[in-house]
Amino acid sequence: AYYPLGQAWYHLDDFQEARDSLEKAAQFEAPSALLYALLTRTYTMLGETALATRAAEQHRAARSLALAQAAANLGSWAEAEGLVSEFLRTFPHATNGLYLKAVIECDGFRRSREAEALLKEVIASNAADTKARRLLAVLEWASGDAAGFEREMKLVLEADPLDGQAHYYMGRYLLEHDSLTAAREHLDMALKLRPRDYRVYADLARLEEEQGRAAEAERHYG
Repeated sequence: AYYPLGQAWYHLDDFQEARDSLEKAAQFEAPSALLYALLTRTYTMLGETALATRAAEQHRAARSLALAQAAANLGSWAEAEGLVSEFLRTFPHATNGLYLKAVIECDGFRRSREAEALLKEVIASNAADTKARRLLAVLEWASGDAAGFEREMKLVLEADPLDGQAHYYMGRYLLEHDSLTAAREHLDMALKLRPRDYRVYADLARLEEEQGRAAEAERHYG
C-alpha cells in the first residue's frame, strides 16, 4: 500500500509525505522501476540532489529486471542472465530478481543445482512465496527427491488451494506413481482452473488409458 499512497501524496504536491511513503515502499516491497522513478522525482522536488541521483541509479537497475524478463520470454537466455545479474548487483537480496535468475538457470541453462540454491534463498526470505516453492518442488522431483517434491507441493496447495499448476504437477506425479484415484482428483481440479492447458488433457488421457477407458482417453486427446 505504500507505493500508491506515495503516488497520491506526490500528486497532491505534498512531497515530504510522498517521500516518507515511497521510502517505506522501497524498504518493504520488491524493487520496481515505477517506484524508483517516482522516488527520483520526489527527491528532485525536495532539492535532495544526492538522493535523487542514487534513486535514478536504482531506477536504471530496476528497469533491467523488466528487460531480463522480456529477454527470458523470448528465450534469449544469455541476455536475460546478464540483465538480471545487473539488477542483483544493486538489489542482491530482492526475491523477484533471485526468482527470475533461478528460472533462467533452470530453463535456459539447465543448471538445476544453481536454480535450487536460488529458490531456497527466496523461500528463506519469504516463506509464503508459492511460485518459488512450486518451482523448487518440480526441480526436486526431477532430481529424484520425491519426499522433497511432496513436502513443497503440499505447502503450496495448503497456501493456495486454487493453484492450477500445483494441482497439475501433483496429479502428474501421482499418475506416475500409480495413485490413480488421487491423481484424478488433482488433474480434474487442474482442468477446472486451467481449461486451456494441453498438458492437463494429455495426462488425463493417460490416466483414462491406465483405467481402460479408451473412449474417454480419446476425448481428452482430441
